[in-house]
Amino acid sequence: MKREGINDADIAAFEANFYFALNGNDVISESSVSPVRDLLEVENIRVSINRKLLDRTVICKLNGEIDNCLGSMKAKGLLNIKEDDSFIDMAVKQVLTLRQEFNCYKLKLLLMNSYKTSDETLSYIFSKYPNLLQEDIELLQSKIPKIHDSTFQPLGLDGTDHSSDVDEWCLPGHGELFSSLIGSGRLDSLLQEGYKYMFVSNIDNAGASIDLNILTHFAGSGSPFMMECCKRNERDRTAGHICIRNSDMRIILREKDMCAKDNYHSIIGVHRFCNTNNLWIRLDVLKEVW
Repeated sequence: MKREGINDADIAAFEANFYFALNGNDVISESSVSPVRDLLEVENIRVSINRKLLDRTVICKLNGEIDNCLGSMKAKGLLNIKEDDSFIDMAVKQVLTLRQEFNCYKLKLLLMNSYKTSDETLSYIFSKYPNLLQEDIELLQSKIPKIHDSTFQPLGLDGTDHSSDVDEWCLPGHGELFSSLIGSGRLDSLLQEGYKYMFVSNIDNAGASIDLNILTHFAGSGSPFMMECCKRNERDRTAGHICIRNSDMRIILREKDMCAKDNYHSIIGVHRFCNTNNLWIRLDVLKEVW
């Protein structure tokens, strides 16, 4: 990873995840958690909307994945979803519309791209929206090496020279947002520019856009982090769910792969609330705690 110029924060995040899984701590037993019974519903938020908060807000779209399911191997964000518009177009137009509608021209768009999506995404955006050329809209996420399932060694260390073989790297997903923000220095620059709040969502969630009621509530709550959740239905059988960790009564996210495989389907009906991956982050608090 150092050979590829990957920063220390991203390497540390990878090491933490690697040793966590290596030590068998990647499964969270059902006996160690309890279900979340109720959450605040968006319809019950009562606030006086503060539009000025938009000028201190970053909209971050996670655009690291490629569409390998259909064999196209292109950035998922560039898939057309409506006439000639892609997910990227929807994200850009949402930000431009909010800027104009609320006169908040400091509202920032940030795309977290991967080494697989960066070049074609930026080329596409700047050809269609040349005014964005003057804005630094990319955060590049880390690469993660493939690990051999029996030796637990990276492919590049298995006795074969993989130095020019991209297959030694995992196909990118959404990436490690926090370590990429910090290790790249981007968190510091955003704070220096006066940004305080970040709204994060997947690029292929075309309906994910800033709700001023939620932003105002988040800013007024003083919370460092907030997750938008939905009630589970039949289509959410593989979605990660939130639960309460009994040891400290904190709410945690438990993904499908963090559940024991032999009883997963018996417990999904117990945990009602799923993660939408629409996240709200206080950037100043992230800087303090990292």
